[in-house]
Amino acid sequence: MKKFVSPFAGLILGTLMLALPQTSNATSVIAVVCAVQQYPCIGGNILDSGIRTNFVNALPANTFTIMPFAFADAAATFTGSVMATDVAGRWTYLWATGTATDLLGGALNLDVAFQQTNYLTVPGPAAYNDMIIGGCAGGTGANSGAIGQGVVNATGLSVLPGNCSVFNPFVTIGTPVAGNVGLFTTLTAAAQFVFTAGSAAGSSITLPWGDDFPDPNITGDPNSDGFIDPSDSADITNLGLTAAAAAPEPGTMALCGLAFLGLSCLRRRYSIASKTSGSQVGSTVA
Repeated sequence: MKKFVSPFAGLILGTLMLALPQTSNATSVIAVVCAVQQYPCIGGNILDSGIRTNFVNALPANTFTIMPFAFADAAATFTGSVMATDVAGRWTYLWATGTATDLLGGALNLDVAFQQTNYLTVPGPAAYNDMIIGGCAGGTGANSGAIGQGVVNATGLSVLPGNCSVFNPFVTIGTPVAGNVGLFTTLTAAAQFVFTAGSAAGSSITLPWGDDFPDPNITGDPNSDGFIDPSDSADITNLGLTAAAAAPEPGTMALCGLAFLGLSCLRRRYSIASKTSGSQVGSTVA
C-alpha cells in the first residue's frame, strides 16, 4: 500500500508489533483497559490486558478463520468474535464484532485490536476501506462512543468515530485508500470503546468493525456492509470457502484480566471530543 501520513495509524502499527505474538503468524486479539483516554494505551496507564491467538499461521486463497474471544476483569468485560477471510487470494477481509460493558459505571477506556498476518495474496493494485457500526445501551452518558481504524500492512486507513448520544445507532464508513499488495498481506482492525463519567454501571457499546478489499461480485451479504462475516453463510457456501487449518491452541479460550484491584480509582474523565482531536496524535496502541 502507498504511504499514508497518519500518526494514529503508525502508532497503532508500531505497538501492535510489540503487543501481538511475534513467534507465530496468526489471528490475534489484544484487549487493554486504560487509565486515561489514550489510544492506544501505554506504560503506567495500562491497568489490565489480555491477549489470545488461534495460531492460524497463514490464510490461503478461499479460506477463512473465526475466533471467539472473551475478556473480563473487575471493571470491564468484552465478548465477541473475529473473522478473517481470503477470497481467491485477491480480496481480503478482517471483520470483528464485540460488546464492551462498563461494569462499575463512570469513565472507562477499553482498547481492542485484531490482526491477521500472512494473508496469501496476488500481488497488484488494491483499494482498502474500513468501517465501524455501533449501538449503545444502558445509560452510556453524553459523548460515550467508539473510535476505530484499520491498518493494511503499514498503511493506515480512515479514523472513524461513533458517538452514542448524538447518533445511536451509528454507522461510519471510511474513504478507500489505493495502493499495492504483495504475496503476503497483514490486516489490523483497532478500536477504542470510551465510556464517559455519565456512564451507568452496566452500560455497553456493541460494534462490528474491520477493514477489507471487497470483492465486487459478492451479492449475498445480508448486512450490506461489504464484509464477509459469520452470518454470511450464502457467501461462504457460494464462494467455496473452507476453514483454514490451525495449530493446537495451548492457552485458554478466554482473555483473563491480570489486575483486579484499584481500577476504578485510577480512571480519569475525558470526553470523546478530546479523543477525536488531540489525543489521537502522540498516543500509542496495545
